[in-house]
Amino acid sequence: MKINKTYTYLLILFFLLGRGFSLWGQDKTISGFIYDKSNGESLIGASVYNTQEGIGTISNEQGYFSLRVPPKTLLYISYLGYQTKEISIDFFKKDSLYKINLLPIAKKLSIVEVYAPPRHTFGIAKLNPTFINTLPSISGKPDVMKALQYTAGIQTQGELSSVLMVRGGNPGENQYLLDNVPLIYVHHLGGFFSVFNPDMINTMSVYKENFPANFGGKLSSYIDVSQKKGSQSTWQGNLSVGLSDLSFAVEGPLREDMTFMLTGRKTLIELLSMLFTSLSKINDYTMAYGFHDINAKYSWQINEKNLFQCNLYQGDDYLSYWKNEERNNSFTAQTEEFRNKILDIWGNFLLTAKLQTNLSSRLMAKHNLSYTRYRTKDLMSASIKTADSTMENTFIYKSSVQELSFYSDWNYRASRYWDLSWGGKFSWISHIPNEVVKNYEKPYLEGIKSLQNALDLTLYTDQIIKPLSWMDIRLGLRLNYYVLKEYSHFSFDPRASVSFFLPKEQALNIGYSRLTQTSQMLFVPGPVINNEIWFSSDQFIPIAYSNQYNVGWSGFFYKRMFEVEVSLYYKSMEGLSTFKEGYRSITGDPLWKDKISINGSGRSYGVEMSLSKTLGKWTGIATYSYARSFRKFADINQGKEFAFDFDRPHTATLSLNWAINTKWSLSCSWIYQTGLPYTPAVERIYVPNTDLKVERGGVLNEQTDPIEYYEVLVYGERNSARMKAYHRMDLGAQYSYTTKKGRRACWSFSIYNLYARKNPAFYFYNEVGHPSIGEIYNPRVSKEFKPLSQYQVYYLSLVPMISYKVWFDTKTEQERRKAKVKKSYWQN
Repeated sequence: MKINKTYTYLLILFFLLGRGFSLWGQDKTISGFIYDKSNGESLIGASVYNTQEGIGTISNEQGYFSLRVPPKTLLYISYLGYQTKEISIDFFKKDSLYKINLLPIAKKLSIVEVYAPPRHTFGIAKLNPTFINTLPSISGKPDVMKALQYTAGIQTQGELSSVLMVRGGNPGENQYLLDNVPLIYVHHLGGFFSVFNPDMINTMSVYKENFPANFGGKLSSYIDVSQKKGSQSTWQGNLSVGLSDLSFAVEGPLREDMTFMLTGRKTLIELLSMLFTSLSKINDYTMAYGFHDINAKYSWQINEKNLFQCNLYQGDDYLSYWKNEERNNSFTAQTEEFRNKILDIWGNFLLTAKLQTNLSSRLMAKHNLSYTRYRTKDLMSASIKTADSTMENTFIYKSSVQELSFYSDWNYRASRYWDLSWGGKFSWISHIPNEVVKNYEKPYLEGIKSLQNALDLTLYTDQIIKPLSWMDIRLGLRLNYYVLKEYSHFSFDPRASVSFFLPKEQALNIGYSRLTQTSQMLFVPGPVINNEIWFSSDQFIPIAYSNQYNVGWSGFFYKRMFEVEVSLYYKSMEGLSTFKEGYRSITGDPLWKDKISINGSGRSYGVEMSLSKTLGKWTGIATYSYARSFRKFADINQGKEFAFDFDRPHTATLSLNWAINTKWSLSCSWIYQTGLPYTPAVERIYVPNTDLKVERGGVLNEQTDPIEYYEVLVYGERNSARMKAYHRMDLGAQYSYTTKKGRRACWSFSIYNLYARKNPAFYFYNEVGHPSIGEIYNPRVSKEFKPLSQYQVYYLSLVPMISYKVWFDTKTEQERRKAKVKKSYWQN
């Protein structure tokens, strides 16, 4: 007797959900929020555990939890670094919503006992400000993106860069979310610094696999940054100064139900860069560079069930250089004043409003209305002034992407065996990849502008089913409808993962994810540094998608002091785009799409291993990754597959922190990466100078006009050679103490690249004995052809840094003054 497959699947589904439905009559749902009692901040990942039933859960990014328990139960709430709280629950009539405050542990403990057994989270790396602050950095101050480089599976673009590549993807395939809102550009100075201020961060989660259905639009990773909402108890903040920048943070209550937090950062190197370039006379130009960041967050707890928040971010880089000189014009016999100036500006703006509502103890909703924009602008101007006239020429290049969106997310705790979430997002996205304005002697004006406006509609659902105590099943589905003028595209992205929780605190996971990306990014050389240029998919440029398969294992050892994780993955990609061979820029070209190679494919695979220690005076993490990534385009490398530009087979990292005592701590980090691939020159050939024939009317006399030749470098297969391996070691030390006025303060010392490794940034060819980049070789007409050699350019050697940070707290200040008055009274 044959049974229809559809009925079989339905029977299995009802069986899986039956256990949850059967217990609804006797169980109740307890839910609520877990906060830090000292400042009111949400505690993300806090454990809530019921000892009688052996069930538990953890709090989400808002500190919210929901757990189905019997009417009479005993709960333990714990969080690393906080005192564990015990709550006795006895209710019969209705579900309950609790507000739970945990008290931080005053003294550092060598061992912290956690009641709830750890729940393994595969493919998700969580970073907290404590880990970020311990890492040494080039600026002497914490850098969020640099901290991510010590996560298995994440590689860097090159020296000094915080631009990340995740599992064989390019930088444009990573999604950065600031409180669930996309932030398009996250770097300063091409990756030297990141835009995230550590003072603003509550937690940071990096998703490399098992992507929830509410994440979409990128192929490789999602970096979810949760910001603090501000202290509810007292006004407090800090001021930090280093050799590179000055930063501050202020937070506190506006009234009992309102809080705010404001942070800012500004560079201090503008005058130094101007002074250095003017004294060094590099090409007779004077240069100045700087950037700033502003973060603000406002929170209003309307009532017990409703929370309104508003976020603002604005940050810009600005780099300018100029040249002023006087010269004599031999034709007019006049003295001319020549002025040339280039100004680059690039950065982000983000504004969002969010309403979070707890409709019941089992149902929570979040609604976001947001606007975000990234733009880059290059302004080049030149003027020639004489006694009789002034001639001015300007050239303005712009590129931008902006998004206006509404996002709604719903979470429902159906039972202890079934969590359900769903939602949708509607976005209007505008790309201007190429806009040029030329102005030659007013009123003559010439311009080029390419505009792409698209609508993007997304619906998704995600559910976690727990049919057995040792098994979790996650099923997700994301539907996307994309429209750009007469072009439209529908994508269907399923996700699935199964986790098995084995004896002795070990776990196994198997997962699959399909992701779709409708916008592409290319690095385009600007006047000074590379710019990120975004463009949208349409009839000509296809939508990209990837399929990723992963298997992972993790386990805790030695009373949970150590955690080991191993993950294997394979990822295939289709619909990729890049520059055609011989092209690197689209600036000023109305036919810029002709420079792009489309319909490329790629594949990546690898294994990642990590060992972390989170308890004790010595803490740290060690990782190793073996990863390969390849690309294939019909019109590149003769259609043959080649190693991806950022393919690094071997990556190893080590980060250690030693808390010596309450004042001193030391940190050490080391990173190793296989060198980046590049395309080598394999031979030199000589070709006749055809330009000379054109200049002389197309006729050459071999006796009076001998044919001249110039040399051309012939390059081999794409990315068929590798640079030297990249590695360096950084050291850091922190000295924390209390000032005479009772304020906390900290000196941070760091040494970047301790053993002064000269890591190559790029290679170039020049005449033997001339390794200077200022004398870089260019093929030219010559009768004397000297031998060439390959040289490397490196950016930095050993760099020491220092910074100082001081905190203030109005509550502490008041207590100190009261204590001083009391002491003075008794002395008198």
